[in-house]
Amino acid sequence: MRNILKKYRKDKDGDIEEQWVFSRLIILSVIVAIIVLSMLQSFTTVQAGTRGVLLTLGKPTAILEEGLSFKAPWITSVEILPINTRALSSSESTGTSEQLDVITSVTINYRLDPKYVDYIWTQLGRDYETRIVKPFMQESLKQTTARFSAESFLKQRDQLSSMFFQILKDKLEPYHIQLITVSITNYQYPKEYDDRITAKLTEEQRAIEAENILKRIKIEAQQQVIQAQAKANATIATATAEAQSQLILAKAQAEAIRLLQTQLANNPEYLEYVKIKQWDGKLPYFFGGDVMPFLNINATKPSR
Repeated sequence: MRNILKKYRKDKDGDIEEQWVFSRLIILSVIVAIIVLSMLQSFTTVQAGTRGVLLTLGKPTAILEEGLSFKAPWITSVEILPINTRALSSSESTGTSEQLDVITSVTINYRLDPKYVDYIWTQLGRDYETRIVKPFMQESLKQTTARFSAESFLKQRDQLSSMFFQILKDKLEPYHIQLITVSITNYQYPKEYDDRITAKLTEEQRAIEAENILKRIKIEAQQQVIQAQAKANATIATATAEAQSQLILAKAQAEAIRLLQTQLANNPEYLEYVKIKQWDGKLPYFFGGDVMPFLNINATKPSR
């Protein structure tokens, strides 16, 4: 009996020792797991184009830049917010200054101020676009279009966009949301007004075309007048030149005659010389049979 009790006690002590070893292994594994998890919880990565809001026991305590950052495990967490430029498009029913309903399509580009993402997270959370950006965009657009007539939407589009940008910018700035650009992409008028605007623009275009035609005709007429004047001036110049030429020729001929008469008066024998030079040797005959002498041989020389 004693031998049996000794053996039982020995087996029981062995089981207790094995259980104690197994318990130690479990505890050690838990400790290692806690250490590993703590190490993993001690680091976080912030991607490019984002910022991290470090929360300690749920309260924002720091803003984490892009890259790898250290944080206290178990009691801290990180919320990531984008800071790159984001686009928001919408088509809204707006009213003009004459109470005409117009569907206006717009697109805005905005971004969160990187220095205030902790404030944005605390006040707005992740749904800042739904809570702030879009409602302010709709409100600002309606305020802007109410100051313009439907006709000026097309003629003063730049002024309308500039005013819309400034109104929306002023509304977003207190929430540290930066407005980059705005673009009014389209207007949709009621059909009857659209037809009226189209007809008016067509009439204005025709008036402009008619004015351009009149200007062209006027220019062409002026060119024809200039050409006619130039042609008349050319004709007058030609006639004047011809008249002057005739006058010069007449003066030359008169001078030649004067000089010839002077020479003949001073040299009468020159005329006799010309006669002899041009005589063919035949004497002229007259009816009646008499011969008229051609040369006066016995003519005496004139005294000098």
